[in-house]
Amino acid sequence: MPNRSGSPGSGAGGRGRSGGIKRTGPGGNCICPKCGYKERHIQGSPCKKKKCPECGAIMIREETV
Repeated sequence: MPNRSGSPGSGAGGRGRSGGIKRTGPGGNCICPKCGYKERHIQGSPCKKKKCPECGAIMIREETV
């Protein structure tokens, strides 16, 4: 269905269905993008708040790589 501008879409940013924030769930790993070090993700402790014990870089969630 067209929005007010006449073009199709949701109108509020154009993300539409299932296009919002991606959630990764409780499992998985945290990984260092610099050196590749991996450790188990702990629920309630975001990977982006951890520093790599090997090189000091900020860790990221493996599923987002």
